[in-house]
Amino acid sequence: MKNTALIVVDMQNDFIGGPLPVPDAEKIIPRVNRFIRQSEYVVWTADCHPTNHISFKENGGIWAKHCVRNSVGAQLHQDILTYYPELVKNYFIYKGKHSDKEEYSAFDGDDAWLIGSVGEELNLILTRDNITNLFVCGIATDYCVKHTVLDALKFGFRVNLLISACAGVSPESTKLAIGEMVLAGCKVI
Repeated sequence: MKNTALIVVDMQNDFIGGPLPVPDAEKIIPRVNRFIRQSEYVVWTADCHPTNHISFKENGGIWAKHCVRNSVGAQLHQDILTYYPELVKNYFIYKGKHSDKEEYSAFDGDDAWLIGSVGEELNLILTRDNITNLFVCGIATDYCVKHTVLDALKFGFRVNLLISACAGVSPESTKLAIGEMVLAGCKVI
């Protein structure tokens, strides 16, 4: 679909059976892959933390150590479809690269790094490519997916949450996050 991009959020090993597992995350992989196959423009996001990241419990944060830069846990799950012939645009964004910053959204300013375009902000890239519609899926509905959706709405994109291809940390926080996204203007599909 013209002017449309799919954002696939954090489908990484550490969130799928790793030290910070999201319940049922492995079950959404076939659905995520189905949406990937239907897309020509895909933006991948991934946590890419230094070992001393502020979000880790050992550093005063709330999370188990996860998605440490260059670790197997930070890699996309092996069953995620990352390339296919019909793919026209394929961007990869790393977030959480700085030890002193918590970053949940794909739109976290100069911390969005894209292959071949280091340091460029996601908003600027999508705008340059005439993207107006976003479909978002991935992990976790109540954290990185939610923050990505809310930021996309702030930038004026039309945003659709692909709910069947999302997994959340807990049913309660996921329900609250979906409500917050809908109130902000997101359409749930």
